[in-house]
Amino acid sequence: MTRTTLGSRTKPVAPEEAERLRQEAVRELTARLAHQLGNLLQVVNGNLELIAQRTTDETTQHYLANARAAADQLTDLTRALALEPED
Repeated sequence: MTRTTLGSRTKPVAPEEAERLRQEAVRELTARLAHQLGNLLQVVNGNLELIAQRTTDETTQHYLANARAAADQLTDLTRALALEPED
């Protein structure tokens, strides 16, 4: 029997139930992380777009293209995190 802590109380939980609770906690944490990453990416991409509109310097445009590529990779990773795993 595994014990799990709920608030200030500890109660015995069957191993299968403990595993289910762990998996659910990981899913919730992953979903929250993906949501927050998505929010941050919106800010980053929006600011990159504003900078791109205000500069004609080729070197700066090159750096912006690299930053956009990195943001796109992070967007793909965030989408993968947000996908509901199949049971």
